[in-house]
Parts: sequence; structure tokens; C-alpha cells
Amino acid sequence: HAEFDINSTQFPNLAGHTWRVYFHWRNGNTSGVQQPPAAVDNISIAAVTCQAPASVTVTPSGTTAEVSWVGSSDSYEITYTTDTTTVSETATSSPYTLNNLSLSTNYTLKVRGICNNPSDTSNYSTTVSFRTFPPQSINFLVIKPISVT
Repeated sequence: HAEFDINSTQFPNLAGHTWRVYFHWRNGNTSGVQQPPAAVDNISIAAVTCQAPASVTVTPSGTTAEVSWVGSSDSYEITYTTDTTTVSETATSSPYTLNNLSLSTNYTLKVRGICNNPSDTSNYSTTVSFRTFPPQSINFLVIKPISVT
């Protein structure tokens, strides 16, 4: 089972035209093994009227990160992921600050617009990767008393 999305940044002039969708299966038998035939079903074609956010940037700082994007949606869903956790937050404007992030951790993040109602969403933005900073070391100045005679 695979899902494939075409968004308007890939094909900006889709509106107002008639398009045909073709599916082509070719068994090249290049590995010497005959592959089974393919089947395509459950096709859905829908116009996405809610535009995906663009120019997503992330500026990490300790346990926070500021996320910025360009978009015109009513609100936005920000989804960020580590190796073990996925979190989604809702924002109403850019920039937006993510809090309580783990130090020295790799994250991936994507943003999608929410228009009119929660079921009217855009495609996700391109995925952005970032890493939070390691803990800051603290240097102490040790003053030792000296004896004066």
C-alpha cells in the first residue's frame, strides 16, 4: 500500500485544464525473477484549496526552537519528531516557539495549514531537520585564601 500526493508546487498550472491519469506497469525482469502483475485501486483525486506553508525555518536555542514560515491559513499544525516521539502543536501565527525540547537531540519538523475548519488542511511543507544544543558548561572561578604574614 502506497500513497502519493501531487501538490501545486510540483505542477503549478493544474487548474482550468483537463488531465488524464495513467498507470503503467512494466516487468523488466532485470533480476531474472518474474515479478507478479500489479494492481491499482482505491484512487482518489481531490483539489486541495488550503495552501501549504512555504519557507519553513527553525532556529533552535537550548530547550526551545523558533519556527517560522510563510502562509495564509487560519491556523497551522506543527509536527515534530525524534527517533522515539512525535508531537503536534497548533499555532495561529508565525513565528511560533516550541518549548520543552530535549537537549542534544535531532528533530524533523513539518507544518501544514488549517483553513476554515479542522478537516480542511493543506499538504505538509517540506521537512526541516534541526538539532538542539548540548547543555552549556558552567565555569567556576575558585578563589583560594592566601595567608598574609
